Amino acid sequence: MGTLPKDIIYSNSVKQEKDLYFANQAGVQYTTADTLDELVKIKNVAPKMKILWRISITEDDTENLATVFSVKFGDDLSSIEEAEKRFKQIAKMGVKLSGVHFHCGSGPNGSTSFEKAVRMARACIEIGRKYGHSMEVMDIGGGFP
Repeated sequence: MGTLPKDIIYSNSVKQEKDLYFANQAGVQYTTADTLDELVKIKNVAPKMKILWRISITEDDTENLATVFSVKFGDDLSSIEEAEKRFKQIAKMGVKLSGVHFHCGSGPNGSTSFEKAVRMARACIEIGRKYGHSMEVMDIGGGFP
């Protein structure tokens, strides 16, 4: 369709092994995960894919959003201490993360928590690097009204 595989992030929250294998074989370099089970799957099926850890961002004002994602997707790290434990745990699994992904939600007025999300993602990048993750990407999600 005209998009290079290297420019695609495969961010389905629960990937079937056959789809993950196909994406990897097609040259898609990045994928996301927000559970340890998903990390194990990626490690086994597509070990060379770069992984972005999806974090959940609790929206301060959900009434203005068409879709709220914080209750559906992402690792709900409510503190820096929880992030510290998670990235250490992932490193002990032998998985190296390449960055962080989040999506605040979609709506005509935008998210009221976007700044909070960027700050948390930035903290996760610093913590991840402390545990040997490269953390080179911050994917801020997408969406439209």
